Amino acid sequence: MRLTQFLTVCLCGLLICSALCGCESKKEGAATPSGDEPGASVGSEQFTPEDVFQLLTGADDVKLSVVYTEVEKSGTVNISESAVVEKDGDLVKAVLADNDENNVYYYDLDAMLGYEQNDNGTWESVSVEESVPDWQACLDMAFAIEGMNSRIEWLFSSDTYEAYDAKTGRCMMKTDEMVGFFGENWTEMTAYLMQSGDTYYLYMSTADDIGTFTYKLEMEYADVSVTLPK
Repeated sequence: MRLTQFLTVCLCGLLICSALCGCESKKEGAATPSGDEPGASVGSEQFTPEDVFQLLTGADDVKLSVVYTEVEKSGTVNISESAVVEKDGDLVKAVLADNDENNVYYYDLDAMLGYEQNDNGTWESVSVEESVPDWQACLDMAFAIEGMNSRIEWLFSSDTYEAYDAKTGRCMMKTDEMVGFFGENWTEMTAYLMQSGDTYYLYMSTADDIGTFTYKLEMEYADVSVTLPK
């Protein structure tokens, strides 16, 4: 799959995000998560891809970070998208970034309310009962980057990966699965699920003489504090 072929999918992902959210804030600054490859695993225990997704969908507190980039061989960044979604019980904060544009969303899943910022900077609550009724809808926002929301079953299936390796804390993606997703033209391909302490990673990267594609999903299970805007 070539760099230009990814562009259409990314634009579709952004449209999905906008349709799901419905509560867009003004442009705000937000820290962009790192797209660097994870370091060595520390304190990993045997897991399956299904275990990781079950933990993600059932978490009371989690910080979910997604980074997607396409970079030409010259160093020019064609696409840079990210999402940071924090869950504190029924309270959720989501920061979606497309190149230099940041949008912030808040949700109270128990009350089925979202919060939007009007032109004068005041936050107002709106019903999101139909658009964002639960945590799964919030996950869809993050996974919509690069269209991964349509690939969740594949991303978290044991059939997609080799068996867990205790030495690396990883489940490496099978070669034929990588080729099926990325295509056959890339000179370098790597993809895996990994655990390190309280954090799980999904990392995928390719490179050839045109450029690189990188997708990184980080799931950090720790105390998260979300305060709804006033």
